[in-house]
Amino acid sequence: MKHKLKDLGEITTGKTPSKGMIGAYGRAINFLTPRDLKGQRYSIFTERGLSLKGVKYLKKYEVMSPSISVSCIGSDMGKVIFNKQTIITNQQLNSISNIRKDIDPLYLYYLLLNNRNLFKFMGSGRGSTMPILSKREFGNLEFEFPSLKIQKLISYRLDSLDKKIEVNRRINDNLLELMDSRFNHFISNSKLTDATLSDITDIHSGGNKPKEFSKVKTNKFCIPVYSNGVSNNGLYGFTNKAKVNERSVSISARGTIGFTVLHNEPFVPIVRLIYLTSKSVPINFLYLFVRSMNIQGYGSTQQQITVPYLKGLKIKVPDISEINKFDANNISAFDLILENKKENILLSDIKETLLNKYF
Repeated sequence: MKHKLKDLGEITTGKTPSKGMIGAYGRAINFLTPRDLKGQRYSIFTERGLSLKGVKYLKKYEVMSPSISVSCIGSDMGKVIFNKQTIITNQQLNSISNIRKDIDPLYLYYLLLNNRNLFKFMGSGRGSTMPILSKREFGNLEFEFPSLKIQKLISYRLDSLDKKIEVNRRINDNLLELMDSRFNHFISNSKLTDATLSDITDIHSGGNKPKEFSKVKTNKFCIPVYSNGVSNNGLYGFTNKAKVNERSVSISARGTIGFTVLHNEPFVPIVRLIYLTSKSVPINFLYLFVRSMNIQGYGSTQQQITVPYLKGLKIKVPDISEINKFDANNISAFDLILENKKENILLSDIKETLLNKYF
C-alpha cells in the first residue's frame, strides 16, 4: 500500500536559537544538525546540545523518539539518521515522529536511507545554487509499504548487518585508543631527533576523480575509493592509473582538516586528499605519528593544508631501531583493525545490495 510521508506521522522542520539568545546551549537535550550525520545509524551524541532555557524557547520544535531525521538543505542533503532519544534539530533537517503503529520505524529509516539520491535529485531540480526540499515537498513524497510483518522481517535482516558493522567499528575505536596510548607512552620515553615530515615519508597530492569510474556489482578488479579520507562504502572499478598500490596514510586536506586513514589496499586518492608513503619507518608507526600531530590548516575562507606545507613541518622522531621494536609489538592489533575494516566493506556492500532489492 502507498503512503505519503506526511501520513505516517508528524513532520517537524527544526530551528536554531537566535544569536541574541544568551544561554541557549547546554546539555539538557541533543541539538541535531547535518554536521552530526556522519554515516552512523543513531544520533547518540551531537556536537552541541540545548540548555533547559533553549529547550523551552524551541519547545514546539521538539521531536519525540523514535524518529527519523533527513537533511533537506545544502550539500549534505539526503543524509538520514534514526533518533532513539528526543531531540531538537536545526532548520536543515526534516524529522518524522509519532510514527503510526502499522509502520516499523527501523523499516522507515532504511527506506529513507535508500532514497537519499531521490532527495538530492528533487532538491536540486530548481536550478538554484542551494538545493532544498521543503517540508511540504518532503511530506508529499509517496512510497510503497508492505505489511508490518514483512517490514519487520526486512528491517531485522538489515539490522543484523548493521549491528555487526557497528561492533567492528567499536572494536577498532577501542584498539586505536589503545594504540594511541601506547604510542604516546613510547614517544614520551624515547630519545628524539629533530627532523621534517619529508625526512620519513614521501608526500603526494590527490588527483581528480577518474573519468572512467562506475559502480560495479562484483569484487573483481575493484577497490575501495576514498575522498576526504572517508570511504564511500562501495567497491568501484576504474581503468585510471592513478591508484596507489602500496600501503599508505591519507589526510583530508580541505574543510575538516587532518582526518587520517590507514590504507592497506589499493585506493584512488582524489582531490581534497593528501597521501603519504613511507621512506624509512613502518607504515603503522607513520599512521599513529600523523594522528598524534594534530595538524592544523590555514586559510581565511576555507581551511586547507598543502604538500609543501606538510613537507616543511618540523617533527621529532625516535631512533629507527626503537621504532621497529615498537611496530613489531603492535602488528597483531593493526592486523585485527584492518581485517575488521575489510569485513565492514564486504558487509556494507551486502547491505547496499539488500537495500536495492527491498526498496
